[in-house]
Amino acid sequence: MIVKEDFTICRNPEFTDTDWTGEAKYIISDDSELAVKIEDYINNGIFFKFIEVNGGVDIVETDLPEMSIDSKIDCLKLRLMEIDNKTTRPLRAVVSGEGTEEDNKRLGELEKEAKSLRDELNYLESGEIDETYDI
Repeated sequence: MIVKEDFTICRNPEFTDTDWTGEAKYIISDDSELAVKIEDYINNGIFFKFIEVNGGVDIVETDLPEMSIDSKIDCLKLRLMEIDNKTTRPLRAVVSGEGTEEDNKRLGELEKEAKSLRDELNYLESGEIDETYDI
């Protein structure tokens, strides 16, 4: 696991204790106490932030997640890819004539979410973000 300069976390199971990106600020061993703590926070929906301690890094619980605009853009793009993957089966069923009401409903829900995400993504990528936007 690596922590980048903007404190985003990246993992690669093939390179667990090395900076395969060349962008790491910190390298955290996947079997370390800190990695276990990070996983626990993530799995339990606890927001946290990184803090520097004695030349290293730790995490502390926080009320609000910290996220850069670039990180938010990455998250939006990832969710859009997930939505694309989730539409494959119901769309295939509908196109083949085997679709159900549930397939149509699911496709509608996914498209509604995707449209909202695309609108937000376009806004963020425009570079014209006003101070009221809450990341």
